[in-house]
Amino acid sequence: VITNSGARIIMTPGVVVGSMDAYNISGGNLVNNGTLNLNRHFTNSAFAGGDGKFTLGGNWTNIGGVFIPGASTVEFNGLSNQLVTGASTDKFYNLSVINTGTAPANRIVIGNDYEVLGSLRMSTGNIDAGSHTLFLSNPAANALNYTSVTGSRILGKFRRNLNETTGTYLFPLGTTAYYNPLNLKPNSLSGSGSILSQFLTSPVPGNSGLPLPDPPVEIADTYPSGYWDLTASGISINNFNINLNATGFTNPVINTTRVLKRTASGPWIVDGAHLTADTVNNVVYRNSLTTGISASGTE
Repeated sequence: VITNSGARIIMTPGVVVGSMDAYNISGGNLVNNGTLNLNRHFTNSAFAGGDGKFTLGGNWTNIGGVFIPGASTVEFNGLSNQLVTGASTDKFYNLSVINTGTAPANRIVIGNDYEVLGSLRMSTGNIDAGSHTLFLSNPAANALNYTSVTGSRILGKFRRNLNETTGTYLFPLGTTAYYNPLNLKPNSLSGSGSILSQFLTSPVPGNSGLPLPDPPVEIADTYPSGYWDLTASGISINNFNINLNATGFTNPVINTTRVLKRTASGPWIVDGAHLTADTVNNVVYRNSLTTGISASGTE
């Protein structure tokens, strides 16, 4: 166990330190420019920061302390749920999720809103935002490095900044049981801002505004199992492509399954051009939607 009470510790690049736990308390000053490998917990109530790497098998606690992320990477690689606790102003630079626990004990549970300034890597395990929001403020589409083959996902609210019309933005959402990602490709955008996303299973979406024609079919019902909610803030996306993964829906996706949209739980409308659904992977597609993503919420 490492306990720093009142000292200034500087780990230089290339230095690797391992321990069960690390406690930086009572006026301690820990600057990590190397690698700090912890089998269990990191607790800070003083000052910590640096440009190095923190790996944790346990919990991250920053209560009464200051963490300056610099260009650091914080990696959660535990075998069971890991808790992240701190102030609502806390930030990470790079955040990496490699939790290899068995579901549902494979979550990084955030206890506040958190902002990721650099990149978010999701390999194994889920992020449980609860009633909070995880915010990836780097606007590059590739700021989310998604390498999971097990459906790692964010449970709850996930916000992304956007500034590209060439890249596709992944929103790796879902439930405890299923991975239901949304991919958004802006074709035109203006302003500087973000999209807040969430996958919802209640209330049921309902059939307000239906039936609707979308030749050669008529749309009479929505899928009751879930839907995606997007809210724009400071940004206008007037033309976009979207695809949605409906894995786990009670009714299977078929070739003619359509994407509908509505604003602020209003009536459903048809917008854009239908593409044939992927019935093997339960993915539905819609291109060239031109009625935008609302600041009041678009579903």
